Amino acid sequence: MIYKSSFFRKEFKQAYSEYRVSINWMFSFGVFLGLFSFSVHFLLQTLYESVLTDAIPEFMMPSYFSVTFAYTIISYVFFLIYFLYFYDYLTFSEIRDNSWYLLVKLGYNPMKMIFTKLAARLISVVITYSVGFLISILLTSFLKYPFVPDYFLPVYVSGLLDIIMNVLIAMTLSLFFRLFENARIVIIFSAVLIFALKIQTGYYKIVSNRGLMRDFQNMLDMKKSIYLILAGVLVVASVFICIFVARNIAKYYSVTEVRSDDLAVQDYRTNEFIRMKTKTDGKTSRIIVIFRNSVLLLVICTILLFNGTVLVLSAISPEKQVSFNGIIPYIFQSTTLQPEIMKNDLTFFRKIDLQQPLAVHDIIIFEENKEVFIEKIIEINSDTYTVDVTYYPPMSEVGALKKTIARENIYGLYSGGNRWLGALILFANTIFGRLIFLLLPAVLIFFYKPIVDFFRKLSPTIKKKKG
Repeated sequence: MIYKSSFFRKEFKQAYSEYRVSINWMFSFGVFLGLFSFSVHFLLQTLYESVLTDAIPEFMMPSYFSVTFAYTIISYVFFLIYFLYFYDYLTFSEIRDNSWYLLVKLGYNPMKMIFTKLAARLISVVITYSVGFLISILLTSFLKYPFVPDYFLPVYVSGLLDIIMNVLIAMTLSLFFRLFENARIVIIFSAVLIFALKIQTGYYKIVSNRGLMRDFQNMLDMKKSIYLILAGVLVVASVFICIFVARNIAKYYSVTEVRSDDLAVQDYRTNEFIRMKTKTDGKTSRIIVIFRNSVLLLVICTILLFNGTVLVLSAISPEKQVSFNGIIPYIFQSTTLQPEIMKNDLTFFRKIDLQQPLAVHDIIIFEENKEVFIEKIIEINSDTYTVDVTYYPPMSEVGALKKTIARENIYGLYSGGNRWLGALILFANTIFGRLIFLLLPAVLIFFYKPIVDFFRKLSPTIKKKKG
């Protein structure tokens, strides 16, 4: 490795690629994160009237907060993937590959090199993260949401802190794990552990609350959460470990024992290096291939089955009495029976005969004048039943849907529902959902080899180094 310029400039240029990345990559990556976060928010808005609004309101609110908060989570995941993909180039792994040994012998100060590498990584991360954050805000301005800048800085800082912690952890672990496979597992585990720690300490409740995040002091209140103290300790400890361990390793030439899976032969036709396979490798490879193909086949079959289910359920309505083993399923697209049945829930009604006993508060399907209704029983008088809905929208006449019907008009009794399946089917009926669930099986089938090659690249391979 020849250093034609300063170490800092070299590290900064290589912060976002193997050998060919410039500062443009940082901006491009940031723009991608901002666009992707905005797209996710825009997509979630199509599912606003579903269980997601109650389950994850921090992502579902039509506001700048939801977009920026979604950006912090999405960037957290993508930065993790990025560091795993370019692990060798973005961490101290090059020290263990003896890339610094000659430099140290030639008089380069290892302490300066360590601080330079850390600074280059952190600066590149801050630039990329900041660009994406600004892009997400800029795109959100087109949606005409109320502009409330009070929570921009707290949300920005909370997301950046998590990414910096992941960066420092990856840098630290690269000093202890020679093999990428082991480091990858530990890095992923640590990222999940950090997120779990946020939830366990109550910090996630603070950063996901739009009202609390309008005041930066709420993040710093140790009475509400001690997460920032733990994060600070982890950051300081990682920096110190990087400094002292990297300085020590850089002074020595690391000799690793030769392993059979490190041996390679060169293909004289393509000049590519091919790893030699042992008998164990062959057996292991067959097991991996069988497992991979089985998972891929299972995914394709599951998606195709789900597509068929969505098409059937989308066509079903109370007017179309389609039942499966005596159960009538369909998506309830009304608010009139809240809170028992919410809008867009997947509901199930059991077909009944005249001998089925009914009670007050039962939700039923009945027919009147060749029209089908779903309402709740509020009174029973001999063979007649008085029914009504439980919720009338504002400005509507209360009692307008109240009816008295005969027993023979009732043919279905509500037996339960599922809000999450309703949200999933609602998403599948959107344009984006259709594209995913209809095109994904085709993509997996016809682009199997490129997908496998991509994941294979994540594993350590012997590459031909360009001179």
